[in-house]
Amino acid sequence: MILGDFNADGQYLSIRKKDSILISSAPYYWLIDDDVDTTTSNNNDHTYDRIVVYGESMLEAIVPDSAKAYNFEEDLNLTEEETQSVSDHYPVEVELKQKAQRKRNPGTTGGAQKKKAGPASKKRRGA
Repeated sequence: MILGDFNADGQYLSIRKKDSILISSAPYYWLIDDDVDTTTSNNNDHTYDRIVVYGESMLEAIVPDSAKAYNFEEDLNLTEEETQSVSDHYPVEVELKQKAQRKRNPGTTGGAQKKKAGPASKKRRGA
């Protein structure tokens, strides 16, 4: 997973140029759509910040539709000046699925099970 400020929009990366870069097609998946504003500026609506994952298994580990820009200005009810003092970008976030817990055998606590001593495990006397 690669995430952060890619400057991947506007004057920095045209759609034509984006289509020609190595990580723009499978097995890479861009989780932040091109229409998501990741800047705090009221003068543009560029999508500079991105989340890119590699491969189907990583894509399947993502909670669907969870990738987004966190608009802290709106969430924290900040003024434009306060927002700009924090950052000129909204952070991007994504939720990962929890791995299912392994099923345990009934009666075990997750540790190694003790084996009952059988004839082959008894020590010989005098050896």
